[in-house]
Amino acid sequence: MMAEEFSRYWAFVSRLALQGLAPAGADPPAPAQGAGAADLAVSLAAPAARLMLEDDPASYIALAEGWRLLAVAGAAGTTPGVHDGAGHVRDVYHPLVLHLHLAALERCYAILPPGLKARIEPALPMALAPYRAMGAFADTPPSPAERPRVLWQALCLAQAGRVLGRAADAQRVRAVVETILAHPGPGGALSPLDPQESLEGWTWRELTGLHALAALALLERWPRWLQRVHEVAAYHVENTQPDHATAQPWALAAFARWPDTSIFADQQIEALMLQGGPPAAAGQPRRAGHPLSALLLADAAASLAQAG
Repeated sequence: MMAEEFSRYWAFVSRLALQGLAPAGADPPAPAQGAGAADLAVSLAAPAARLMLEDDPASYIALAEGWRLLAVAGAAGTTPGVHDGAGHVRDVYHPLVLHLHLAALERCYAILPPGLKARIEPALPMALAPYRAMGAFADTPPSPAERPRVLWQALCLAQAGRVLGRAADAQRVRAVVETILAHPGPGGALSPLDPQESLEGWTWRELTGLHALAALALLERWPRWLQRVHEVAAYHVENTQPDHATAQPWALAAFARWPDTSIFADQQIEALMLQGGPPAAAGQPRRAGHPLSALLLADAAASLAQAG
């Protein structure tokens, strides 16, 4: 995209994300009384997603509460299940929620009240504790089914390494990502297709993994990783039919970044708008119809701003 077109696209995606996040409010949903970690919802990240796009002091306390809940879950030593409000629990949802909390914290850390900083800082290592086992894949790649989750965990460790100044995390992340990239799927795909896996399931896995890889490439500024992102995006433009692609805007920013792949991002936006309700006001885009979609749009807008 040209710079002016890129700027308009970012503004449109940002507005769509904020409209989708608006109904969630600033307060994260509280787990039910006596509920376990598996009762966390993706909407826990709504305040963090808003803070990625605009300064919203009303969301500061909710951000700190989100970190508290993530730390409680991490203290158990295992990655908790996170649901999307539609009955689905996916292994990439927890790192997505953590990624958005890390991005929001980095964006607004300098202006957070000292008392909230004191609440959040001890929560970081606790929330991330289960992810350090990811280092086991530094030499042997994870299975194709595990790759999206591992890439998302690598993204969170890379973000936290910047916040906490942990060089060891950065080295672990690079080793794991390089191992995954050294074992690609056929024809430029991110990972192989399991013969027993549906095409829709494989496509969902490809797009969720591409989303994390694109964010890693942008964060670390590694040209070879960015080239691989382009290759995977181009593969899906050529080979993935719209009816096989998820209607959720996974990897939207990866597709929108290049002229030869941006048509896929346009299709994702179109599918999302068809799912949503009527425009909130004349001339305004439709609301994102699902809280997960609003989070993904917010993350895409933040990535587009960083890339632009």
